This record gives sequence, C-alpha cells and structure tokens, in this order.
Amino acid sequence: MWAELGGLVTAVSYAGGDLSVRAGMKGSNPLAAAIATLTINVILLWSISFILVPWDAFRLSLVWIFIVDGIMTQTFGRLLKFTSIARLGAARTGVIMGATPLFSVSLAVLFLNERLTAPVLGGAIFIVLGIALITEQREEGQGRFKDIIFPVISALLFGFSPIIRKWGISGLGYPFLGAAVTASTSLVTLLILSYFFPGRGGLVLTGRSLRYFVFSGLATTVALPLFYYALMWGPVIVVGPLSNTAGFFIVLISHLFLRSTERITSRVWGGCLAVLAGATLIILH
Repeated sequence: MWAELGGLVTAVSYAGGDLSVRAGMKGSNPLAAAIATLTINVILLWSISFILVPWDAFRLSLVWIFIVDGIMTQTFGRLLKFTSIARLGAARTGVIMGATPLFSVSLAVLFLNERLTAPVLGGAIFIVLGIALITEQREEGQGRFKDIIFPVISALLFGFSPIIRKWGISGLGYPFLGAAVTASTSLVTLLILSYFFPGRGGLVLTGRSLRYFVFSGLATTVALPLFYYALMWGPVIVVGPLSNTAGFFIVLISHLFLRSTERITSRVWGGCLAVLAGATLIILH
C-alpha cells in the first residue's frame, strides 16, 4: 500500500509544481522556469543528502545510472516534448504523451520480469484513456504526420525512466542522493544546451514569477525522492501508472481550490472518471 500511496502523492506534488509553473510563466519563459525549479531541487536535495546519506555512498559507481537518467529522460525527454508542442501543439502532444504509463508497464514486464495482472493492465489503459480525454482540446495547429515521432520518443523515454530509477535505487538505496544526482545532471545539461542553442528571448525572470517557481521547486523536491521511495516499496507496473495521474490532480486542484474560470466539459469529466477508475483498479489489484 505504501508504493501506491507514494505514486499518488508523487502525482499530486507534480501537479502542484506544474500549476505553479503555469502561473509563474506570465512574465517569464520556459527556460527560466526549468532553471529556477531545478536549482531549488539541487540545493535542497543535496543539503538533505549531505545530512542523511553516508559518505561512502557518494561514489560514481553507485550514482552513474542516475546521471544517465538525468541526461536521457529528464533533459532529452523534455526537449523532445517541447519540440512536439511547438510542432503539433500542446493538446496533441498531451494525448500522445499520455501513453507513458503503458510504456512503463511494458518495459517493466520486459526488463524487470514484473508480473502483469489484468487489473493493473486495465488500470493503466484507463489512465491512458483518461489523460487523452483530459488533455484533448480543439485549438491546435495542423502539424505533420512525421512530427508524431517527437512525442512518441519522448513518451518512450519517460516510460523508461522508472525502469532506470528502479535499477539505480536497488543498488544505491538512498532516494535523496539519487534524486539530487538526477536533478543536478538535468540542470547542468540544460545549461549547456541553452548556451549552445539559445532560445528566443533568453532568460526572462521577474520577482513574481520567481515566487511561483520557488513553490514549484519545493513541490518537485518532494516528488523526486518520493518517487524513488515508491519504487523501493513496490513494482514499476504499479508506481509508474499512478505517478502519471498528475493531469487528473491538475484539473481537480484548479477547479476545487484555485477557482478556475475554465469550464469543465463532459469530455474532461469523463477523463477524470477514467483516471480515477484506473487508479482504483491498480490500488485494489
């Protein structure tokens, strides 16, 4: 039960972080948001790691797999996702990225020999369907069919991330250190890419935006190590899909606590119910 709870709280934390970034983007830009939130992650996670983790754990032989995760999934997975948003639009990208839980489940069965039950598979399918319904909108541009490769590869990389982290945390055993290495690698790689491939407008950051980004950094600082703990407590086929229910919690938090003026359509309500049904199946499997 701890693994299921960890996966759900991870999703809630990511949802809170995403909502804060969305609010802070007024007067700022994605580069500033990513650098600010990752900087908060790095400072807090390393501070906690130096207090809680034994010194003999700070070795490359133990943390190298988290470096791979930071480069492969957290940096290039995001880069491909942003490219997809630019080419296909946010809604279509969201629908395709919603397949991430199925990739996680399939890869866990293939590489970790985890046992897939009918309720877990059904729950993952419901979550994917729900995410597709929640994120689908009607305002997107055309895009080209071959551009679908960007969100598909991004979803595959994000789906592979729990597998890599499961391997890493099984050998390391210290979630805060693993999360600190992953966040640091992602931040360094992002800074290098932004230097060689500068985006339009550069780094734009206001005091108002920074406050929202700090809160987002705090939320994701909770989510990152908690996800590792959840992987220590349970299998990827359970933790992966549940941690991908953030879209459901974004809708829920927006309309229950933030008094969103956006109207919830029957499609969105159906998506929320599908995600809820999928999570229930996985928890009760």
